[in-house]
Amino acid sequence: LSSSSRWVLMTELRGTEEESFENLISRLNPVDLVIIEGYKCGKHPKIEVWRAETGRPLIARGEPTVRAIASGDRPATDRPVIEFDDIRAIADFILTDLGMALRSEA
Repeated sequence: LSSSSRWVLMTELRGTEEESFENLISRLNPVDLVIIEGYKCGKHPKIEVWRAETGRPLIARGEPTVRAIASGDRPATDRPVIEFDDIRAIADFILTDLGMALRSEA
């Protein structure tokens, strides 16, 4: 995929070993923020998306890198819980958590 401002290259693994998270991230240059899906066990900061109806336990309970939980439910947790359809609140949380919050101009 290519445009006048960026390009993307997708690679089919065709049976070869998956690249490590660290190796993939090292290829992204220059960037200020990378939002990923998956890689639940990595050491990077995370927001867990959780739905009670799945019956699965919160990953946050055993994973200190989970900074917040996006959910339509109210799980018992010490982490901030953000409505998963409140995109503005999720974006604000990410920017604030990473020290990238935009300053409002008065």
